[in-house]
Amino acid sequence: MLDYSYVPLKDDEIRIIRLQAGEGEDILSCKFNYCILSPQHTPPIFSALSYTWGNEIPTHLILLEQQSFCITKKLASALYHFRQERGRAEVLLWVDAICINQDDLAEKSVQIGRMRTIYESALNVVCWLGERTAIAHNACKTLDKLFALLPQEADTSNPSMRLLKEYTPILHSHISDQEWAELSYFFTNPWWYRVWVLQEATTRRRQILRYGSWALTNLLPLRWVEALAERVAEQYPNRPNWSIGDSAVFRIVMMGKARNGKLPNKLTLLDVLGACRGLGASNPRDYVYAALNMTSDTRVDELKPDYTLSVAEVFIDSVEWFFNASTSVFDMLGYVESRLNTSTFDTQETATELSREQNIDPQEDTTSRNLPTYTPDWAATYTHHPFTKKIFMGCSTYKNYYTASGPYSGKKVQVQLTNNRRVLRVRGFSIGSIKELKDPGPNTNKMDYATELSWRPLASEGMYHTGESFDDAYLRTVVADMTYLHGVDRRRGGKMNWDEHELFGTALKCATFGRRFAFTEQGHMGLVRQDVEAGDEVFVILGGEVLYVLRPVGSYYLFVGECYMHGLMDGEAMEWVLDGRAAVSDIAIR
Repeated sequence: MLDYSYVPLKDDEIRIIRLQAGEGEDILSCKFNYCILSPQHTPPIFSALSYTWGNEIPTHLILLEQQSFCITKKLASALYHFRQERGRAEVLLWVDAICINQDDLAEKSVQIGRMRTIYESALNVVCWLGERTAIAHNACKTLDKLFALLPQEADTSNPSMRLLKEYTPILHSHISDQEWAELSYFFTNPWWYRVWVLQEATTRRRQILRYGSWALTNLLPLRWVEALAERVAEQYPNRPNWSIGDSAVFRIVMMGKARNGKLPNKLTLLDVLGACRGLGASNPRDYVYAALNMTSDTRVDELKPDYTLSVAEVFIDSVEWFFNASTSVFDMLGYVESRLNTSTFDTQETATELSREQNIDPQEDTTSRNLPTYTPDWAATYTHHPFTKKIFMGCSTYKNYYTASGPYSGKKVQVQLTNNRRVLRVRGFSIGSIKELKDPGPNTNKMDYATELSWRPLASEGMYHTGESFDDAYLRTVVADMTYLHGVDRRRGGKMNWDEHELFGTALKCATFGRRFAFTEQGHMGLVRQDVEAGDEVFVILGGEVLYVLRPVGSYYLFVGECYMHGLMDGEAMEWVLDGRAAVSDIAIR
């Protein structure tokens, strides 16, 4: 039997498979329909499939146009289920692994760019979690039992704090340890943590969550169970912690609302790239290309999928797009993760020279080391939260939280990418170097009282340069001067402490996650990334809303990360330029 050979697609054309009727373990057989998705053409009625590829090698043989074709066992199990349910009728589906020629990078690039249109043209999106094994069967039974306990609001709205407090003990009392373990199996299914799921499961089309024959068409009750389970894990230490706090269902529900205009603020490309951090993808390029289908940014069409590019080129393309198309050009610097090892860098100017030293082909290397230090590795798991830059004021208007570069903050400024896009040239000035760093503590994900206490300045009886006491300045610094109201709303100014345990803990965790307390040689206290070293310099970069830590290496700087320095976040350092204490100059960052 011959292997299937794809017929090239015409302009604007897509393939849809017609899954043929069959019985039991009969070999799966599919045929193609070719159609154009446009207002001038009536699309066929089809379902789009969302599932996980994983690292499984396609070994399951099917017939495609009466020729042999291999798919993964997980995909095959889904197709068997759909065929069995439809009996003698054909099933029309769009399945990426079959409908896109995965070996044709040019076709793949074009079709990936149409994913949004494809999923929004489908009758529904079937989200396939896998076969309903014994443990999956029990997990679904447990969910059905818990759904019956939820209030009526669970079908129409997100859980409120009041109802969460009321229903947490109810959920705890109605779930056994065995059922808890089965819930773990459900909520840690790989499907929840796949980058393409955010695009596939958040369209306006009806989503059907499938675990074998079990089906769910409304994710909101599931979000209630997830939120309640998170609180149970926090309040009842005897319950094993299975990392439920990642809030996978919440991420999908909120992304769907944002994409479909049910939230007041627009969904920027940076919002989506940030939401994709820590999710899974078989191809690192997908972290950028999946995000393109979800953003509301009008100029996103300037970034087009191109799977012939290296991963480094794709990520640098995204940075160049932010510099050219975004107003707040430096916001994406908050997503740069720790990857500095000064010994691997010198003052050579090109990626080719750097890679030659490390025996790396710059066209093939996909590691962070081959990225400039100012370029986020979108495939990396996040190690800190970027500082909040803006607050939504309504009517599509925003206000900057911080204005460290004075009138330039958050404004469009000219930057240059030179040396084959390996060097970023900006304008700014140093306000001093890091002198003292505090221990980040044993658990960087959750600030504890002992670590916070160890950070407190010894000279707490004195006065800080802002005119506040050291204690007051410190309490504002460790929360990045962000006061939380009711756990969600935030504002600048004011101070919090452990007496307001829940709100202070939330603010402290957000501000200090992945960071440590530091003093500059001039005596400014602040929060810096954990990989900052003594001798690194704090900079004002014109256009930046926050401050930045750079590491001098020869005639260049390496980008280390954002930072907060108390008393310098509202343009105070710009006065240093006016009185001659500092001078704006060109800065080259590699």
